[in-house]
Amino acid sequence: MMNSNELHPDEPTSVAPGYLLPEVVEVPPVEVSEAATAIVAVKAEHHAEVALPRELQSIVGQYLENFLSDRTREAYVSDWRDFFRWMADAGVAVATPSDVTESHVIGYRNFLREKYSPTSIARKLSALSSLFAKLKDEQIVRWNPVEGLKRPKAIAKKKRTGFTDQEVNRLLDSIGTESLKDLSDKALLSFLFYTGARVSEMLSVKVRDFDQVEGVPVVHLRGKGEKLRTLPIVKVKGLIDELVRRRGKGKDAYVFTAVYATREEAMTRGAVNRLLKARLKGLGMDATRSVHSARRTVISNLLQAGERLEQVQKIAGHASPTITLRSYSIREEPMAKNPLVNLNYKG
Repeated sequence: MMNSNELHPDEPTSVAPGYLLPEVVEVPPVEVSEAATAIVAVKAEHHAEVALPRELQSIVGQYLENFLSDRTREAYVSDWRDFFRWMADAGVAVATPSDVTESHVIGYRNFLREKYSPTSIARKLSALSSLFAKLKDEQIVRWNPVEGLKRPKAIAKKKRTGFTDQEVNRLLDSIGTESLKDLSDKALLSFLFYTGARVSEMLSVKVRDFDQVEGVPVVHLRGKGEKLRTLPIVKVKGLIDELVRRRGKGKDAYVFTAVYATREEAMTRGAVNRLLKARLKGLGMDATRSVHSARRTVISNLLQAGERLEQVQKIAGHASPTITLRSYSIREEPMAKNPLVNLNYKG
């Protein structure tokens, strides 16, 4: 256990205002991964570089090691950094984590209301709360300033829409494979429509995650809570193999990345959404739908086909079948096919 006096000195330290998280880091190695050690120092336009004590670097780094996905770690780091950057921009002098108060977090929450949806605000506050919960467990701080803070309620969602079978076929059939861009788009969209994976799961897939189980080609996905699940990819294996071959990807490379003439970059959820909408608009189809509509389509199709709820839950990676039923409704049938139309009581 670290000495609390090292982190909470009686005299103010000569740390620049704004206890920030890093953008560029150069520190001696500690016993955690490179991704985890990213929370060490930061250089902002009007702030000096701030370094965390070595003990705190290790604690935060070890906390990040709990997450198997690099993208999950990056998301947490980004949300933490946003808070401390806001503190700095607001001129709040914070030398140690224990200087952060509930008033600071309330101010940050109010700031977020001007830019983000209630769902995004809740996620950012949850990430911040997890950081302070860890620091509290390690006796770095005495309390969690985010705990108990009132968080925004989610706005009622619009009616969820998916794709019909005809729309899926039309969309995928319209994309060729001659150009690298078309091949990449077709492989990506086919993967979504034939696995029901979350976009975050798809973007985290690396070449080494593809495998065979009992002779069936599969992909190993890391879902929410870092839970692993394995799904067959019979319908898309050929496209994936061709994409990997033509892009010369090694086993540790991400499969789905942006296509440029001279370079390769990671994709974001926004980029995937823009890709889908561009394809839909080009076909004159409803482009208000997002990539999550593909996941909804897969799960709704399976439910409509009468597949066991427990099996669909497992495929979707949901924590309980209740979530599967609540989130994904079976496609609406014409009124003439409503079973009540043919209901008879035998007498």
